[in-house]
Amino acid sequence: MSPERIQLHAFSFLFSSQVAGSYYNSAKEDDYLRQVRVLEKVHGAAQLARLPPSITHSEGQAFNIVTQDPRDPVKLAAVEGAGNRRFASKKGAMVSFSARFWGMLWSSSFLRCLL
Repeated sequence: MSPERIQLHAFSFLFSSQVAGSYYNSAKEDDYLRQVRVLEKVHGAAQLARLPPSITHSEGQAFNIVTQDPRDPVKLAAVEGAGNRRFASKKGAMVSFSARFWGMLWSSSFLRCLL
């Protein structure tokens, strides 16, 4: 027998001998099955939370790329606002230049009035 065949045989034997368990008490069995159904509903819900922020806040998570339908309108608004923040952050140099310019203009005219 080849090693792959032996491995396949050992694998199938190992999992064919598994016993499906159940409670003797039907109330315990019903409680267990209810818990399993509840856990099945939330299974995988935290998967997105475990991903890095670059993926969780990406445009692909905000809307369906193929159909362009929004998946999460709140997240889509945040993604669209990120572009505005990027451009607004570049206005700082212009604001400081304007403040400096008007400050110098005001101080020079103020000094001229005193002379």
